[in-house]
Amino acid sequence: MLKWPDELGDPRQYIETPPPEEPPTATSLEDFGLGEAVDDRVSDAPIVPVGLVTPVAWPDEPPAPVAWLADQRIPRGDVTTLHGDGGAGKTDVALQPLSLIHI
Repeated sequence: MLKWPDELGDPRQYIETPPPEEPPTATSLEDFGLGEAVDDRVSDAPIVPVGLVTPVAWPDEPPAPVAWLADQRIPRGDVTTLHGDGGAGKTDVALQPLSLIHI
């Protein structure tokens, strides 16, 4: 069985911590130091509610055609993610098309 070294003192001093202090309550932007940094026009702007778009409200026109960087895999000019386990070759897959692009 391992013995706690005497020179480190009581081991409970490393485990027990005092309760955290309550954070101060902010009531305005000045409490965050943002009083002068905030543009006055922001507070004068009207608040416009955001409406939901459901499939029923979609227009009857077909969607715009997609320009593909890799056919049916990577759309051009859009956000794409690449997922996989570590060591699966995600970096190789990402760098391969880049190596074919001419500057």
